[in-house]
Amino acid sequence: SLLEDFADGVVSSWSEVPDVVAEWTSSATEDLSPAVFAEQLVKAAGGGEFWPRFLEEGIQDVATLKLLTEEDLKELGLPLGCRRRLLAALN
Repeated sequence: SLLEDFADGVVSSWSEVPDVVAEWTSSATEDLSPAVFAEQLVKAAGGGEFWPRFLEEGIQDVATLKLLTEEDLKELGLPLGCRRRLLAALN
């Protein structure tokens, strides 16, 4: 998938990010590393305030984000809407 390619460092431009993610975020960054993309993805889904919690749990890249279940996201404190948006972007 596109997100897996990004996690492997293959995606080189925000124009290659899925439309659903581009629609959520109003700002792009020049740093397209998998860690920065994971943070932007969580923020775009409405979970920016929870990003430090992801880091505390060692979740800092898209490959790891893709392993999370809705229950995992709930445990991290994300509200329902944010969980749904993030899961939709990751699947």
